[in-house]
Amino acid sequence: ADFPPNIWASASATLTWTTNACESFHSHFNKIFYTPYPNIYNFMDKILELQSKIYINISSINEPFKFQNTKSKKKKKFNIEKKYSTIK
Repeated sequence: ADFPPNIWASASATLTWTTNACESFHSHFNKIFYTPYPNIYNFMDKILELQSKIYINISSINEPFKFQNTKSKKKKKFNIEKKYSTIK
């Protein structure tokens, strides 16, 4: 075979549910709709939501990912609330 199974079919735990980007998109796309034949308005709303999510993902590719634990989030929220209460 030109492409042996170890190239295209892997049982690794790091892989997503599918081994193919197109299959993954199709699976996600099918999960968006709750009926097999949605009306055109629901269909367009879901397509626009999906488009927005994809644009956000694409634009954030080059942004560095910042890890932030819950302790620092709580501290940040506390500081914001403290500053806000002094303004009142």
